[in-house]
Amino acid sequence: RLYIWNHHKEKGFGAQIHQQLAQLPALTLEEEHIYVAGTALKVSSAEKEKHGASKTNFYHPMALPDQLWYPSLSFRTPDTEMVSDQLFGLAFHRLMALCQSPEQLQAALQVALQEGSIAQDQVEELALAAERFWLHVTAQQLNEGILDEYNEQRIIADVNQMKQPDKVWVKANEVVVIDFKTGLRQDNHMQQIIAYAGLLQTIFKLPVRPILYYTQLDLFLEL
Repeated sequence: RLYIWNHHKEKGFGAQIHQQLAQLPALTLEEEHIYVAGTALKVSSAEKEKHGASKTNFYHPMALPDQLWYPSLSFRTPDTEMVSDQLFGLAFHRLMALCQSPEQLQAALQVALQEGSIAQDQVEELALAAERFWLHVTAQQLNEGILDEYNEQRIIADVNQMKQPDKVWVKANEVVVIDFKTGLRQDNHMQQIIAYAGLLQTIFKLPVRPILYYTQLDLFLEL
């Protein structure tokens, strides 16, 4: 049985796809924007265990330009799929944009699953990385006294130049800016977070604490 959830904006290519889906006679509308093809089959408990989640092939979106943490114009070699590290990076950034505190982690995972930005077989690894991050934050009491929070909000740095830090916490006496890295350490990461800090200091007129968090290394690095 095939379930189709076409999540789209009112205009654009997604809306055109929606119009075409609505005209297919083989599809039935189960809920708003959710179409179903085929007939549901009853499966016994024994069959469910035999064909459990461990043997399920989950679909990983190959293109998520609306959820990238850099400007949404992207280039990719045709017929080239993302490797698992890239998929994890996209999923982790989206999860952390939805998660504003350690208490919200499970709810954020469910939202990300429902919107299709993460896959079921990524949940365990993503949850572990997020839990480790929040342990560092709470140990240093960084998430206390937050007045405003910005997740993946773009900053106009100059003409035709945009910056997009992953998390910004504005407090009464300081600003904390955090950028997540799901790969290995690189020199330009420090240059990037320092540039974010400079922009935010100009905007808020407060001292800024720039922080890099490397998920693979569980490295919480304040510059």
